[in-house]
Amino acid sequence: MDHREALHAHVAWYADLSDRLAKGETVDAEEVARDDLCEMGRWLLAEGVAHADLPEFQEFKKVHADYHKCAADAVRMSNAGETEQAIMNLQVDGPCMALSDDLLEKHYLLVRKIQETEEEEEEA
Repeated sequence: MDHREALHAHVAWYADLSDRLAKGETVDAEEVARDDLCEMGRWLLAEGVAHADLPEFQEFKKVHADYHKCAADAVRMSNAGETEQAIMNLQVDGPCMALSDDLLEKHYLLVRKIQETEEEEEEA
């Protein structure tokens, strides 16, 4: 799976999580907090490692981890009966959505840097 597919899978994961919380399902917050279990986390630890020396990679990796922590906090709220607040945290203007937007931006910057680096290597 490449980084674009992993990003699409991450967006789907986030939507599924939001739906599950809206339905009142109990979700494992510790599993959600783990940023190495989703497709994006797997990409970061596998194929992505080839770009670990790029500052853009490190920034993307940090935002990805922060995003999972935020989502896990929302799950904990929901599991404690604060479902409405949890969903608000995941939706527009919530802290998790702000991190989601930041994640998309950092992904764009990382992809652009990877492409620039590959073009420079081809020219050399």
